[in-house]
Amino acid sequence: MASYNTLGAPQPPPARPDPRPWAVLGAACLTAAAILSLSMVSASPSALYTAVSATTVTKPSVATPAPWQRGATAQRRTEAYVDQWTEGPGAAQAPRLRVGNGIFQTPLAHAVYRPTLAMFGIMGVLMMGLRYLQPSTRAPTGASAAAPSALCMAAVTGTEITREDVPLDQEEGEAPLNAYTKDTPFEGVVRSVEKITGPDALGETYHIVVDTAGQVQCREGHCYGVIPPGVDVDKDGNEKPHYARLYTVAASRYGDTCDGQTTSLCVKKIAWWDPSIGGMKKELCSHFLCEATPGTTLTMTGPAGKAMLLDEDPDAVHICVATGTGIAPYRAFWRRMFYENVPGYQFKGRVLLYFGDGNADGLLYAQELADLQATYPDQFRVVTAYSEEEQTPAGEKMFVQDKMRQDADEIFALLQDGAHMYCSGSKFMMPGITEMLQEAAAKQGLQWEEVQKGLKGSGKWHEQVY
Repeated sequence: MASYNTLGAPQPPPARPDPRPWAVLGAACLTAAAILSLSMVSASPSALYTAVSATTVTKPSVATPAPWQRGATAQRRTEAYVDQWTEGPGAAQAPRLRVGNGIFQTPLAHAVYRPTLAMFGIMGVLMMGLRYLQPSTRAPTGASAAAPSALCMAAVTGTEITREDVPLDQEEGEAPLNAYTKDTPFEGVVRSVEKITGPDALGETYHIVVDTAGQVQCREGHCYGVIPPGVDVDKDGNEKPHYARLYTVAASRYGDTCDGQTTSLCVKKIAWWDPSIGGMKKELCSHFLCEATPGTTLTMTGPAGKAMLLDEDPDAVHICVATGTGIAPYRAFWRRMFYENVPGYQFKGRVLLYFGDGNADGLLYAQELADLQATYPDQFRVVTAYSEEEQTPAGEKMFVQDKMRQDADEIFALLQDGAHMYCSGSKFMMPGITEMLQEAAAKQGLQWEEVQKGLKGSGKWHEQVY
């Protein structure tokens, strides 16, 4: 079987010229404009234009300092300037360009100065703008070098999927829940860690394949816990082991290797601003996993969770809604539905996947999604929403719930016909989804709350948000 890394992912485009010189030139022009501007305001306007007699040189009185000149030091600087401007016979008849304290000192000088200031300012803004209007042009390095520069499906060519045989030893019965706990964990070993977001994504997400040696059984929609190394110290200075962080399994029960010996996790690096340390604080477990190397040992618990379990009806319709790593359980779904040859589960239903992220480089598993639509166009459909790149008709950011609103009547009709609804990811999408379904139900003279109660009662409403 082709490995996850060789499923036809496109190569990065050749690097284009680096736009950073535009930023340097723009910064230089803006700096020059700033220096000229500062020189202009270092003396009061009344001192700049004080009339001086042609025959008698008289030191003009110093005007009240402007707000930017308050204080004795600023006033002395102004007086020194006036001294230079008024001293000497015929000063009024022969205005000339003198620099005292960095000042262009005559009306004639200002006639030259103002256009110069405007020119430098405009050039600086334009050059800085060119830096940001150009697409990212640096060739990716390090971990991002293996990732395509654009992960949107428009830039990915789908290839035909060939189903793989699996052992079939996990087809009977249910996987035991919480077979491994924090007191009796099992050890997994990292096989591979691959970054699956593009260079312009709003965060870094990794696909991590873990060798379980076949000692653990799970089902599509289950979670595993990972206990990071080290100890936690409470406010009283007491040490205790870290708690397990839960990650929804991003592979079928047989794993990416289709032999039941591995599982996969979809993990985003998490960090936030912590004012107590005056910097970014890294979430321990996500960074530990994303920065792991092959051979790293993981302390794991599980499997756990029943909210997102895949329904085994091969004819069912699945409406799957995800933001970011919330796509993990759906990858487990589609691997079982379309990548594996399971005689007792030949999927003939449909999958409607709504995925939301900040931009197209945040689309996870883009190649597999393109392959699914190319191979099963009548059974698999993907709708994406990129909040930083798309807008609603009202001119607001386009979120996943907004894309769903465009299909509200179709979604509600599918639910009435027995479809399953799965929501995984950010809890902030839920109010919009609820409002959309309330409006669709009202068109049919129904109360959404009653409809949803029926869906939950029949096991067709699945929700795992955070």
